Amino acid sequence: MRRPTARALLATPVAALSLTGLALSPMAGASLPFGPETVAVADYTAPHGGVDESTRYVVTSAAEHDDHFAAAARVDTVRDASGQELVISKTTADRIPAMNSAVAGERAPGFRSFATLAEAEAFIASDRSAEAVQQQLALPAIDNQATVSPWLEEVQESRIRQTITDLSTSWPNRYYASSHGKAASAYLHDAWSSIAGEREDVTVAYDESCGSDCGVQQNVTMTVQGTENPDEIVVIGAHYDSISDTGSGDSMQAPGADDNASATATVTEVAQVALANGWKPKRTVVFAAYAAEEVGLVGSDAMARDHAAQGKNVVGVLNQDMTNYDGGSTDMALMQDNTNTELNSFNSELFDTYLAPKGMTLGTMECGYGCSDHASWTAAGYPASMVSESELFPQLHTTGDALENTGGTADHSVKFAQFGLAFLGEMAKTGA
Repeated sequence: MRRPTARALLATPVAALSLTGLALSPMAGASLPFGPETVAVADYTAPHGGVDESTRYVVTSAAEHDDHFAAAARVDTVRDASGQELVISKTTADRIPAMNSAVAGERAPGFRSFATLAEAEAFIASDRSAEAVQQQLALPAIDNQATVSPWLEEVQESRIRQTITDLSTSWPNRYYASSHGKAASAYLHDAWSSIAGEREDVTVAYDESCGSDCGVQQNVTMTVQGTENPDEIVVIGAHYDSISDTGSGDSMQAPGADDNASATATVTEVAQVALANGWKPKRTVVFAAYAAEEVGLVGSDAMARDHAAQGKNVVGVLNQDMTNYDGGSTDMALMQDNTNTELNSFNSELFDTYLAPKGMTLGTMECGYGCSDHASWTAAGYPASMVSESELFPQLHTTGDALENTGGTADHSVKFAQFGLAFLGEMAKTGA
């Protein structure tokens, strides 16, 4: 894959009990929440040892196909609404991890995958990305400092670090078809339920839009009902699955600390801080942990298309993907392609208002076709944005994607949690 271009711009963990002795015992270093969902999957074993050999139709750019998916059988070459040349190819799910690899310092290939050829063709025909990136928005003024500024000081590196540790060391992987991938879903459901507490306006759920296409995982969501404009929805999310080409199924070695336990942890911290003192948004807020991103944006695509099919009014999406590697010339990068232009300008202003005064710097990046979950929302016609570390962790999608290899702390992810809080507070505002 081509190197992304960057340029500079001016859970308090819930009470844990040991799972030792259960079928899905945590590995050393973990502190898992021991809630009802975790208990429910303790003896679960994925079909076929977590190996999925089902047929998948991969859609990617012509260049990405030649670089990464040439081993898959080419089915068709088409153009999308923007005129971009795309290739549809046929493979099986268990072959995707070997194809979804990256050269050090570069993002892995961007692609989508579908269970049938008809679904792949229907997606291309209905893709609304070309209009979504230019969609004009009625964005709010940045004026909620009374809420946002105190939030930024409440972010705790130790909580983010613990969540990264839990997700990256409790199981060998969080692969979408493995027993461990299902356990990770349960972990997040329990952790987010603990954050939600007894609030009647907060709902934690498994989003069922993906069905069996997400393997044994599901998207996990936490919805906070808006007090004044409940039909206007703000989404902040990250994918939580992991992948590597070392081993397969339940035996895959894919700790995925930076990709993407880090961003899952920052989204969790955003929820923790925002809800800790009873904050209620004017607009409805959806926190999302996406399943099966690493096999073609499957979870987020299902969720975004389901929202569109129901006519839901999503007014802004923030995706975070890889937040804990501090190796670039700027603190973070704002994705420029497959994102809404006006929302990007809003996010730049957010950064200048809240993070630049702390000495942080913002860059830009392009990552190509379907590189992460923001692209799913864009394709569904919604305004979406994405932030990421500005220099990509060189050991993504390998056994080396461990917390100790990004410095052993979550210091860099703290910045992304702060940005997420700024986005949340200014897009959703503070209600009564």
